[in-house]
Amino acid sequence: MNSIETPSSSPIASVDYAAYVGIDWADRKHDICLYDPATGAWQPSVIAHTPNAIKAWVERLRQRFNGRRIAIATELKRGPLIYVLCQFDFLVLYPVNPRTVAN
Repeated sequence: MNSIETPSSSPIASVDYAAYVGIDWADRKHDICLYDPATGAWQPSVIAHTPNAIKAWVERLRQRFNGRRIAIATELKRGPLIYVLCQFDFLVLYPVNPRTVAN
């Protein structure tokens, strides 16, 4: 299982990630923004709020980035989204305080 790391225990800037992802979760969908440092491109997308849709999206990430580590920031530290993401060993999760996101 994947662990959830905090910026103080593992600074995101000190790790060579294949991609950086921000997820804004909602009841019916998740808005995603992916940054690919190799190309400098930002890629927005939306996925359904279902375990199968999340798993399919993660599998596409695994293929695209050859299983290299990917940093994912999301405002949740619990819940169905985190449960699904924790099943993948190449994802490093960074929970963001909801108050920080609101500001």
